[in-house]
Amino acid sequence: IFSESIHQIGEVSGAVKFRGCTFDAALDVTPEYHFKGRNVKFDNCVFSYYDNLNNKPFIMSNGYNHFTDCVSDIPFTEFGEGSKNRYTNHMFHDRYLNDN
Repeated sequence: IFSESIHQIGEVSGAVKFRGCTFDAALDVTPEYHFKGRNVKFDNCVFSYYDNLNNKPFIMSNGYNHFTDCVSDIPFTEFGEGSKNRYTNHMFHDRYLNDN
């Protein structure tokens, strides 16, 4: 899912599961959030934010969301009230390490 033209993944709630998805963002502006949801599961997903400094995180709501075996550039920024998201085997990568 490329969010560069829509600026965000959007709002999702309920018994929804994303499996094996890649979420890419290459934005000139930082949206209020990239994902807002409750009780959503992400399994084996990759989150990459392409910018010139590699310092922008995905902005995710706190909503009992669960990330299992996912990979992202840097830790997410979480917002909102409620329980923190859960992370199981979440890893961080630096896609720029091998660019030379």
